[in-house]
Amino acid sequence: MGLLARIRGDEDPKISIHQFSAAMRQVHRGRNTVAQLKTAFEMDAQAQTDMDWLVSQYTAQAVSDRVEWLEALDDILMLAETADVPTYGSDTEVQARITEINT
Repeated sequence: MGLLARIRGDEDPKISIHQFSAAMRQVHRGRNTVAQLKTAFEMDAQAQTDMDWLVSQYTAQAVSDRVEWLEALDDILMLAETADVPTYGSDTEVQARITEINT
């Protein structure tokens, strides 16, 4: 996941988890668009694809559940940042944790 690599700092420029989470909440509030986030974070094609997947997970939620989903995403990304927390070390594991938010 190119986006996750940027969040972990494996690829430059690193995306701050706090800035990313805040930006996602701004999208939720309608103050920014996903396209604006992609531009602001200088996402390449892979990171944009990953972002589209992430947004699809978000929009699959009932509107009333989206704030809680964003909070869970923030937790997951913080645990994945250093890749040394069990079950959050690989892109596949992190994607699975994100998918589990939907259940």
